[in-house]
Amino acid sequence: MNDATDITEDFGTLYHPKSALVFYETIGTETDMYVEHFDMDCYDFNK
Repeated sequence: MNDATDITEDFGTLYHPKSALVFYETIGTETDMYVEHFDMDCYDFNK
């Protein structure tokens, strides 16, 4: 299966992101977790 077809033009606008949560976790025996929040509502994505 080496033939690829680009169908991204058929999708249109799927969503308008307003915010994002990003979770980080260290690998190992003592795992730490860190969470970041990004507020993207202040940007105009339609430009």
